Amino acid sequence: RSFQMEDDGFTRVWRSKKQRTVGAANGTAGKPLKTAPCTTRVDGDEHDVETTMKRAVERMEKDQLLSAWMRREVDRALRGRPLAQVLILGNGNFDGPAEPGADQLALALGVAESFPSATIHFQDPQCSTVERAWLEGRGIVMREEKGMTPPPMDEEDACRLVFFIHNPHGLLEELLRSDWEWGGAARSVLVCNDYGGWTDEEFEEAVDGRMPATREVVRRARIRSLPSYSPLPFAFHQTALIYLSEDARLPDTV
Repeated sequence: RSFQMEDDGFTRVWRSKKQRTVGAANGTAGKPLKTAPCTTRVDGDEHDVETTMKRAVERMEKDQLLSAWMRREVDRALRGRPLAQVLILGNGNFDGPAEPGADQLALALGVAESFPSATIHFQDPQCSTVERAWLEGRGIVMREEKGMTPPPMDEEDACRLVFFIHNPHGLLEELLRSDWEWGGAARSVLVCNDYGGWTDEEFEEAVDGRMPATREVVRRARIRSLPSYSPLPFAFHQTALIYLSEDARLPDTV
């Protein structure tokens, strides 16, 4: 079975809730009874997106530690190889001050600036129309795919930087499995959940034993936990940079 982004909760994130009340049919008409909440998310407008992202970039620049660390570690992971793609998956909304996706996106785009030849791809089914327009206005490729097959890389030695922060385990597994056959998994640098120290049992329990690709990569990988980000600590909580060491070799199949 193939995972899709909706399978693990990547649908709309609802911000505000209101309780509905109805009259009962058993003689209590007119008396409010609680039912399941009605949920409504009000998307931000262009001004909201611009303001939110401007503040996120300002926080990132003021902090300095995380962005400088990330650029240094990505250079180390690439080992002189070209970076062909920056792939941003499941980022979440970035149209309001309570959205951690704004700071996560600010980090990804800030790192991408150091690699002007790399194309930037964005995939998230909950992206609003206004957010989409903001991204497209910056030359970012919007991916419509629901599955996790990444865009191909033409250069044999090219690498891909994947931002998949706080990802559902099954979706990362699908990404790595789809990338495995032609060697893309060995050339992917991941910013994702911190799997450092995970046991075989934890991998098996995470998605009912369906994480062989993630487990094989993590076994051979260098795992660098991201430093704390004081402006918004939960935005990068338990997040790590994961990439294969130079002498690591993956099996032909998984």
